[in-house]
Amino acid sequence: MSLLLGYYADMLFTEHGDAFKVTVGFLFESMGYGKGPEHAVSLQSIDTMNTVVSDNELSPRLYPMIDDIVAAVISLIDSVQ
Repeated sequence: MSLLLGYYADMLFTEHGDAFKVTVGFLFESMGYGKGPEHAVSLQSIDTMNTVVSDNELSPRLYPMIDDIVAAVISLIDSVQ
C-alpha cells in the first residue's frame, strides 16, 4: 500500500481531505514499525512521505495537518534509530 501511495498520491483523494489525512496518518504510523517483515513497510512509507513532502502540488495539502504531523514525528523519535 505504501508504495502504491507513492506513485498515485498526487491523484488520490484530491477532493476527499479526510481520506488524505487518514492516509498520511497511516504512513506516519507505519514509519515506526520495528524489525522483521514490517520494517520493509516502514521504509516504503518513509519513501512515500518523501515523495509527498517534495512534491510542490502535494505538500500544500499537508498544511492543515501540521499539528498532527508534528505529534506523529514526536511519537516516532524513540522508534527511529
